Amino acid sequence: MTRYTKITMLAFIVEKLYSAFYGISRSLRFGDIRIVFVDGMVPRWAVAQVFGRTIFVRSYLLWRSYRDDLVKILSHELVHVEQWRRYGPLFPALYLLSSLLSWVRGGHYYRDNKFEREAEEKKSMFVRQAIKISSLLD
Repeated sequence: MTRYTKITMLAFIVEKLYSAFYGISRSLRFGDIRIVFVDGMVPRWAVAQVFGRTIFVRSYLLWRSYRDDLVKILSHELVHVEQWRRYGPLFPALYLLSSLLSWVRGGHYYRDNKFEREAEEKKSMFVRQAIKISSLLD
């Protein structure tokens, strides 16, 4: 079993556990990526979060009036999916370490996090994919 298979299985289990508590509004697949719209699983300070190849997104972004925001958010989150692919199960620890180092150096734990900066820099490469994903919701 590859590490990607293990991460995918773990993401599936996490999704099922959270859906039991919070509920899933909708989910869809785009290639090997799963997008799950949820009501309460994403941390309060975020609108989306990636776990392996699964992107958890707040369900209000399903509303047509938020589609432009959804494309921007998915573009950013798709970079995090690539980071998960690159670093595998070490990614969460590396992400937290980067936040801690940013904070210790006097920076912002989120804005100065190396992975967040990379996601902001590279998100334009994923806009087409994000638009395709958004169009699946119509």
